[in-house]
Amino acid sequence: KTAYEIPKRDWSSDVCSSDLTRTRASDKKFIRIEYGGDTTSLLLKSQKDELLMIDAGSGIIRLFEDLVKKGYYKTGPKSHNILLTHYHTDHIEGLKFINPLNISENTFNIYGFNTPQEIKQNIQNLQYKPHHPVKHNSKKNIRHYEISKGIVDIMDSIEIHAEWTNHPGKCLAYNFIEGNNSIMFTGDHELGNDTIDKKLINLANKKNYTDVLIADAQYTEKEYKKFIGRGHASNVGVVKFVCKLKNAPQIIVFTHHNPSHNDAFLKNMEEQTQEYAHKTGLESLIVFSRPKMKIITKNNRVI
Repeated sequence: KTAYEIPKRDWSSDVCSSDLTRTRASDKKFIRIEYGGDTTSLLLKSQKDELLMIDAGSGIIRLFEDLVKKGYYKTGPKSHNILLTHYHTDHIEGLKFINPLNISENTFNIYGFNTPQEIKQNIQNLQYKPHHPVKHNSKKNIRHYEISKGIVDIMDSIEIHAEWTNHPGKCLAYNFIEGNNSIMFTGDHELGNDTIDKKLINLANKKNYTDVLIADAQYTEKEYKKFIGRGHASNVGVVKFVCKLKNAPQIIVFTHHNPSHNDAFLKNMEEQTQEYAHKTGLESLIVFSRPKMKIITKNNRVI
């Protein structure tokens, strides 16, 4: 009833791990290959083939490279929607290196909390001397739009609900609903604040279920005790959170991997998470994010 695809040794990224260290398969002293090293970027494709990009970490560079290779731009200029969870470097650093952005006929709509001018400034802070030669707001094909919690109006085919998470400097989580299908992304979120956790539970329960949950799980439970207040969750914490939902997701994708965790560590952590979830009675498929992981939902089924 459930399936997912994990191509190995491929650096394109739809749902990617989130850390600040990129590695290459050719490196002799690599940190990660199987679990990747790009920072956060996701791509949603609706049943009408409309695209929505969530966050713009370094993974979005591979995402756009993949679109170019598949001939996405052969039919002419495109309009792109990029929805940000927040403005920390690991979630916007890829915007500097998107090649289609340099083609003026392409348009880019960037959605985030704060006013359009504040969104522009938050991104520009990373793309200004001495950090980058081209100012973000010097490109006329970029537009900025303010959003907040509640219903986010971006595209007709996908219904988007947003809620604040527990993360320094503010962050939004999203539940994407299309027909009977639901995918939720927690963004960066530290579990443990009962008030905020209950709001995220309600977000996940918008349709009484979530087919796929993509969740921040940077730490092991032991590590988390050393980093309380940093704005990220543990693998055990995410499993406990899921157990509070009305219905468990078919697939739970654990992401935002710790930069100090290599492939061997993450493989062991993944297996321990699966074992712990099984002991709680959770029947969801547990998987840690890899580069270019693809998940397809149809008729309330993950296929």
